[in-house]
Amino acid sequence: MKTDENIPPALSDLPEGAKARLGKGHITGDIVYSPDGARLGVASAIGIWVYDAKTYQELILLAGHTHSVFSVSFSPDGQTIASGSRDSTIRLWDAKTGEHKHTLTGHTGGVYSVAFSPDGQTIGSGGYDKTICLWNAETGEHKKTLTGHTADVETVAFSPDGQTIGSGGYDKTIRLWNAETGEHKKTLTGHEYDIYSVLFSPDGQTIGSGSSDKTVRLWNAETGEHKKTLTGHTAGVETVAFSPDGKTVASGSRDNTIRLWNVQTGEHKKTLTGHTTWVESVTFSPDGKTVASGSSDGTVLLWDITPI
Repeated sequence: MKTDENIPPALSDLPEGAKARLGKGHITGDIVYSPDGARLGVASAIGIWVYDAKTYQELILLAGHTHSVFSVSFSPDGQTIASGSRDSTIRLWDAKTGEHKHTLTGHTGGVYSVAFSPDGQTIGSGGYDKTICLWNAETGEHKKTLTGHTADVETVAFSPDGQTIGSGGYDKTIRLWNAETGEHKKTLTGHEYDIYSVLFSPDGQTIGSGSSDKTVRLWNAETGEHKKTLTGHTAGVETVAFSPDGKTVASGSRDNTIRLWNVQTGEHKKTLTGHTTWVESVTFSPDGKTVASGSSDGTVLLWDITPI
């Protein structure tokens, strides 16, 4: 199809509900907004692309990993980017200049997930080696290793108060840990297959999880009690994200769609279609007006979701 030369490529031929398309090669993992919503970090096979979230232009490519990047996280102050890679390392970058600051080594297999603690002082990581590692975010020093999962750890998240770490993986369990001591607190079971995504709601009261069993589950973060199972996807759920107000959860699936759900009732609100292969990651903008989705089709789509 010939593109109208007066329309930017990112805005042409968009699926219904989408307002922009970004793409710079194979997307292999997370997409994430900076805390101020001005930038978007995208994990790819060649590094981390950082885009201007308003103009949709690429700002910088953070290159240095020797294999695909799976996970990207901005520090709470927006000054640092952490990335986890199949090359078994975590790299820390200056978010503005792109300067490489530290390389964190210790995992003995690929790093699936990296996350900053809410106070920005600690980084949690999970990987192929079945462990969660905790690191000093300023110096890169290794602080602790949490063991207990019996298979790859796919996802790691901090609670909003920073006191709990949630992790999920190929052993079909979600584990909750004391973030300070590393003590195992609870194991949540119910998913039938691998768990790809675990996240706390903004108020810290709910945990959302996505699994290859095609479901999203919601859990009481304090007690570990299963609250709801959200069904409708026709393939595994790769990723979940809560809206900033905590009222909506988005899920991205290997069925190529993003679904939006009411957290309180579990009701399905909307399905976003347009990706041509599975959805690797979804995230809400800090103002809650946009959902960004990244797919193995090589594109990031930005969706206007107000009102839903």
